Amino acid sequence: MEFNENYWEEQLDFFKNIFNLSESWKEKIKKNKVAKLISALPFIVKSKTPERYSYMNFGGYLIALKNEKISCQKKGESIEDRIKPILNFNGGNKMLIERAKNLLILLSLEDHKRDIEIDKKNGKYNPVAEEDINYEEEKKYLIGEIKKIESKPMDEIVSPEEAVRAFWGD
Repeated sequence: MEFNENYWEEQLDFFKNIFNLSESWKEKIKKNKVAKLISALPFIVKSKTPERYSYMNFGGYLIALKNEKISCQKKGESIEDRIKPILNFNGGNKMLIERAKNLLILLSLEDHKRDIEIDKKNGKYNPVAEEDINYEEEKKYLIGEIKKIESKPMDEIVSPEEAVRAFWGD
C-alpha cells in the first residue's frame, strides 16, 4: 500500500463518518497541508505498518483539533512534547523521522506566531508571545535541520518554505 489521493480520500471519509462531520469540513481538511502530512508520514518514513500509524496519528490530530484542552501547549512544555502523540511509527528511516519531527515543530511554531493576538485575547498560553521561544532563532534552526535531510515526498506536501504559510488546524 502507498499513500496517494485515493488513500487520503478513503481516510477522510472514514473519519468524517465516525466523527459525524460535515462534507464541508472534510473538504476543508482535505486541503490542509498539515493534516495531509500527518496522514502521509508513516508511508514517507517507511514505517513497517504505515496504514495503522497513518490512521492513529491522523485520528489523534483530529481529536486534538476538536479538544483544545488536550492539545494546547502548556507552560514548561516543548513544542516537541505537544506533537509527540501524532508522531508515532513502527520503525522507519530515523533521518526521515527526525526531519518529519522538525517540520511539524516548524509548522506548530508558525501556528503560534500567527495566533499571538488571538491567544492573548483568549488567555491561552503561547510560547512565542511569552517569549519562552525565540521565534527567529528557532525558525532558522529548524529550517536548517530540515534542509539537511532531503525528502521530496514531504516537500511535495509541505516544504519548509511553505510551512510559514500553512495552517495547523481546520
